Amino acid sequence: MRWKVLLIALFALVIAWFTLDNATTVSVRFLFVSAKTSLVFVILISVLLGMSLMAVLWSARAWKMRRVTKGLKQQVTAIEQELQAAHKELAEVHQQLAETAEHEADSLDRQADNSQPDESQTHIME
Repeated sequence: MRWKVLLIALFALVIAWFTLDNATTVSVRFLFVSAKTSLVFVILISVLLGMSLMAVLWSARAWKMRRVTKGLKQQVTAIEQELQAAHKELAEVHQQLAETAEHEADSLDRQADNSQPDESQTHIME
């Protein structure tokens, strides 16, 4: 907190020094207009105009980035939905394979039971 106060005080001191150092009157001509004003005002207005221009350009870029981000989020959502559908389909296939394997195992067990002769039949054959 203390460093913020010191930073603000230092900034105010720099602004005051800048103002006093550039207090001379200058003649400014722009297009067909001529005016006499303090150099500080010319510099500050130039800085404010530059900052305004940069804010407009930055806003346009930020708007474009938001639009791109929105499109990418929509793509991510679509891919996540496809992934969930694929997981569901995989689970269904896995379930079907498990059921098929169980039926095959039961069928093989029945075939094995049917192919083994009864003990009573083996005694008769001997």
